Amino acid sequence: MFDKILTAIVLASASGEEIQNIEEIPVEEATEVEESATVEEVQDTTSDMARNMRALELFIADEMNYEKYCKSISWQQPEIDIYKEKLESQLPEECRAKIPLDPQ
Repeated sequence: MFDKILTAIVLASASGEEIQNIEEIPVEEATEVEESATVEEVQDTTSDMARNMRALELFIADEMNYEKYCKSISWQQPEIDIYKEKLESQLPEECRAKIPLDPQ
């Protein structure tokens, strides 16, 4: 469920849509969680959530840094799945060099 909400937010942000109300975000209905979930399954879910949150942070940071420091550089932001896979900024090196180490 959390993945679907994050994806919906990212897609809305990437398309330029402004979200006025969190309830406007289309997500699928949550399915019931089995009561017999193992510790490993819970850990896997937690690990996936942490990875997805970090990917979203990087995605948004790249989007903001590009707009602020690198508009003169041609760059097409990759899909969120690339961030989930690599867990690193996808900005070109030329752009990353323009970003201050301690952005204000």
